[in-house]
Amino acid sequence: MLTGFYGVHGAGFLPLPNHGRYPRADFFDSQDHLVTECQALHSMAVGSRLAQLLGRRAAMPPAGAIADAARCPGVSESPAA
Repeated sequence: MLTGFYGVHGAGFLPLPNHGRYPRADFFDSQDHLVTECQALHSMAVGSRLAQLLGRRAAMPPAGAIADAARCPGVSESPAA
């Protein structure tokens, strides 16, 4: 639905496998703020999808970011990059 809306208006939309839905445990104070570990996981997923979209190879995230992402509370339910 959002893809079509943005497309009609000349913009792109990058859907992720989870459609932007995360378990409640992935947030720290509201539905708007992912915990650091889950933000790292989300950023890796976005980077991977952007690389595919642009036909480029994504760089490997730093080891610390990978370790952070692995500690995301809903990591078994969140999208992998």
